[in-house]
Amino acid sequence: MKFDVCSYNELDGVYYEIWQRCADEKKFRDALDEVYKLNRFPLRQDRMRAALENDTFCSDLEEEFLSCTTCLKDVNDKAQTTEEKARELIAEALSKEKPKFYEDYCRKKIDIARAIGLI
Repeated sequence: MKFDVCSYNELDGVYYEIWQRCADEKKFRDALDEVYKLNRFPLRQDRMRAALENDTFCSDLEEEFLSCTTCLKDVNDKAQTTEEKARELIAEALSKEKPKFYEDYCRKKIDIARAIGLI
């Protein structure tokens, strides 16, 4: 849980704001710049500034953004999607992006053992 809070706090909001702007036919970098200038996400300001200053960081952030917002491409009408629902979908995608740890590996193996009747 601590990893999630530290690593993903405010990212759903950042990606939601960028998604809104990209849906209006803006480029990712322009949308990121607008969100950065809003100064609404203090925990993410440094990461956004680094992405704006460095093309490699920007493309990495854009790649993460695209993977987290693919769930929103299924939504036909942006106006019908509430902010809460969109942020929920983005947060869910972010939680799937987190790296796997040894504990996750062990849980998966235990679940397999239960499923085949070893436990």
